Amino acid sequence: QQGDFDSWEKGAYVYKENHFYKLISPNVLPAEYPIVKGLADGNACYVDRSYTYSNVPHFLQGAVYIKTANSDKNNMADPLLSFDVNTDATVYVAFDNRVPIPFWLSDFTDTGYDLRTDSSFSIYAKDFPAGSVALGPNGHKGSMYTVIVK
Repeated sequence: QQGDFDSWEKGAYVYKENHFYKLISPNVLPAEYPIVKGLADGNACYVDRSYTYSNVPHFLQGAVYIKTANSDKNNMADPLLSFDVNTDATVYVAFDNRVPIPFWLSDFTDTGYDLRTDSSFSIYAKDFPAGSVALGPNGHKGSMYTVIVK
């Protein structure tokens, strides 16, 4: 079932597939990026645009994602987005295929799957141990990336 969790300031807790996650405080404006459970076709991608997801791969159906702001594609803060997980997790980043990936994303593995919004986004994955996850800037072009946590 889809729904926004508590605001970042209060912390957000997610229980999914026998894992318990706590996601907190991104380092961007707007100060609140909702954490949404239940990734599925038709879900809203951004807090500031009406784009929706389609072609969500089977292994990401129902996953938790962070609803970013598409206008933050121009924000060059580094890190742009950070959060904590209190257990090992795979972080997926769906990045706009119209532009080259930024340097920080080169540590991730291309899954070979795409997600669609206003364009096609390649899905990259990286395993993280419990602790802090920091992601860099989008790089000014294309649409803002999407973050999915499993």
